[in-house]
Amino acid sequence: MKLNKNEKRIVTVSVLGTIVITLGFTMMQGDTKFNQKSYVSTENSVEVSSLSKDDYEVISRVDEGKQVVYSVFLKREISSKEAAELIKNLKNEEEKFKANYEVCLFTDKDVATSVKEMSIEERGKVVEKLIVPVDESTIKMMEYSKVEKEIDSVPSDYEVISMKNIEGVTNIELMLKGVDKADEALAQIKFLGQNIKELNPSKNISILNIVAYTDEDKSKSFEYDGNYKDTVIKNQYEKIN
Repeated sequence: MKLNKNEKRIVTVSVLGTIVITLGFTMMQGDTKFNQKSYVSTENSVEVSSLSKDDYEVISRVDEGKQVVYSVFLKREISSKEAAELIKNLKNEEEKFKANYEVCLFTDKDVATSVKEMSIEERGKVVEKLIVPVDESTIKMMEYSKVEKEIDSVPSDYEVISMKNIEGVTNIELMLKGVDKADEALAQIKFLGQNIKELNPSKNISILNIVAYTDEDKSKSFEYDGNYKDTVIKNQYEKIN
């Protein structure tokens, strides 16, 4: 939806007029802590994983000291539920499984094979999906999306949950219901982030890191890092049963 400048100005006033009040209340209440139980989707919890060991191949395992990095070739696309099953399989197969890990997922076997020779920066550019731990029993599957062409999209249903400044970075949590596409999510996150800055000049907001949950149980979210203006990360959280 394309908006002219006057329309954008009207929307900013009408749609975002509550942001200052919301943030003021949030700051008075203190920092909002994550409730790990909220990551579990009731709907997803009844799904049965169909992952077979024939569906994937562990290409490499590299111990980098603080964490272990796995490169896994996928023979088909997998769901977040199946990603949790994959981690469960890795844990069962290794006697000394490290709690701090990254599992890089690829559908191209040649790229998966070359990962062990890459730097962290190079790896980040080619990984298709990434699985990381949230805690001992919860994983997060991340998918990076670089938006080539920005669109105009104004949020219709949102809530500012929390805002916290840490060493020059402002971390914000939002509820942004019903958003599923990366370009739409990026547009709405940047729209809200810019207006939060403008409407709260006394908060010393600089670089924004924003997590926007898209459902009530917080099992899905989009993540934005202000250092990378054209990129958004789609996250899905699952319990390891």
